[in-house]
Amino acid sequence: MFTIAKIIIFIIVVLLVLIMFLTLTVNVSFHQRNKQIDGKVTLSLLFRLIRYTITIPSVAMDDESPSLVFKEEKSGMGMEEHKQEKLSYLEVIKDIELFQHFLEETIGFYNIVTYFLSKVRITSLSWESKIGVGDAAKTGQLSGAVWSLKGAFLGILSTKVNVTKRPKLQVDPIFQGFMFGTSFQCMLSFRIGYAIHAAIKVWRHKKRGKDLKEKLLKQRKGSDVDV
Repeated sequence: MFTIAKIIIFIIVVLLVLIMFLTLTVNVSFHQRNKQIDGKVTLSLLFRLIRYTITIPSVAMDDESPSLVFKEEKSGMGMEEHKQEKLSYLEVIKDIELFQHFLEETIGFYNIVTYFLSKVRITSLSWESKIGVGDAAKTGQLSGAVWSLKGAFLGILSTKVNVTKRPKLQVDPIFQGFMFGTSFQCMLSFRIGYAIHAAIKVWRHKKRGKDLKEKLLKQRKGSDVDV
């Protein structure tokens, strides 16, 4: 019985080690043309033998309340899910406050994210846009601004992530009428072990920050009593 338990533990350890060295590939595609939006995120493992696709939620205003309605689809690994959720502006504000509180408690969060991004490889990146506002001069100015925005985005990205292939950026001004469309495609990959390591560091630094905050609070209360 003891030997069987050892074998089971050994198998679990081996599986965990193998998972740590597995590479997760993420393929993001987003296409937008005026009010039409189509996008999805595909996660794949083992040379795409295991795939899971998440459709980027379509967003619309709710007719009954000041809320946003998200429609989302998920498929892969033998399952398919469709769901619809409402998100009020109060929930958005609450989520922002919770995230700010999380950042305050997590010491060195930016450094942890920077470390993880340095392990990410972008193997394909394409971002094409078509812009037209009905006026040739304004269309030209807006196209130039979008070019600058894309250049700044690429400059920041290349300092944080390993870009292995030259990205394809394009901005086409449409002078004949109104048009706003963009097509974005990005394929990136990283080892699952790096993601797990980063998550553990976030958890440890958050706990350390919480403990430090409680310690400072106790010291402050103690000094108030002495006075």
